[in-house]
Amino acid sequence: VYYLDGSSASGATHAVAASTDGITWTEIGKGAFGPAVTVQPYNQSADVVYVDGLYHLFVVGSPNQSGVGATIYRSTSATGTSWGLGQIALSGGGSGAFDEHSISRPVVVGGGPSWHMLYNGREAGTLTQRIGLAASSNGISWTKQGMVLDKGQPGSFDSNHVWPLSAWVDDQGTIHLLYGGSSGSSTGIGHATSTDWSTWTRDPTNPIALTTTASAKANARLLPAGPGFLYVYNATGSCGVDCQIRVARTTCPGDPDLDGVSSDGDNSGIEGDAPCAAGATSGC
Repeated sequence: VYYLDGSSASGATHAVAASTDGITWTEIGKGAFGPAVTVQPYNQSADVVYVDGLYHLFVVGSPNQSGVGATIYRSTSATGTSWGLGQIALSGGGSGAFDEHSISRPVVVGGGPSWHMLYNGREAGTLTQRIGLAASSNGISWTKQGMVLDKGQPGSFDSNHVWPLSAWVDDQGTIHLLYGGSSGSSTGIGHATSTDWSTWTRDPTNPIALTTTASAKANARLLPAGPGFLYVYNATGSCGVDCQIRVARTTCPGDPDLDGVSSDGDNSGIEGDAPCAAGATSGC
């Protein structure tokens, strides 16, 4: 697992820890991402994927702590702890673009001829955060596909901002996204699905997690650990002092027993036994 160690104000650095069971972790490197970028690493923003014997790092570098002009860099490693000099993978948009101010929080799913990157785009002026998509055939050269998830409707948990957290593709080819959202008075974690990476449907049960702390940041990652997933999250939210990383075991949203059949919502423990109709969620 890769994480931020320290605070951005005091020169935080990224670190890496390893585990054999997903529960007990040992830090094996600190400042591991430093050589990957030629400007200072920016907080909250890194993803690593393992493809064809190489670790591929996507990390955000910014010329200043405000994050203005933040750019996503790419580097590779044979060990996952020592990185070569990074090259720019994706930059912010032009005047008026949803990602003009900066880009951050890369979430990459890839391998072979098909790579996809969901990222956080911040609008100039309002600083509104939305989710953009970029595609690549090799993980090196990326082409933006535009904004794919906008902020939510007024009154929703994600009415002010949204940003990507984790993504994966299930056995049926459905793409799942965990994303952070903020309404101004609270933050939460939402779930959305897609079949093409471009059009997303929000889970009607959102948010799947919520905090009422206005300054808190929803941060989470899912790590495959069959059966199910390990849910790795920031335990303190705003994380100014004494931030902790915690781990819980969870199942796939929409498919609690991981049998490939979407839940019918009646909480019987047997999916698809009596599909609910007309929006009912019990007694089906």
